[in-house]
Amino acid sequence: MVHLSLEERSLCASQFLKNQLTSNERVLVAAYSLGFSPSQVAAALHVTPPAVTQMARRIERKAHRFWQQ
Repeated sequence: MVHLSLEERSLCASQFLKNQLTSNERVLVAAYSLGFSPSQVAAALHVTPPAVTQMARRIERKAHRFWQQ
């Protein structure tokens, strides 16, 4: 396992957010980090709560692939 410094982890996370996620996915990550619920995010993005759940799953899959490189 590779151990990254805090600065390296931050840079990797920034690259992941910028290069791997869509703009709506970035909004979802930001909203969740601020404590918004899936239904609040759905209303803000004008989508259904199940669509938000699917988006969150897609982000998890992308993150898993990105961090396992």
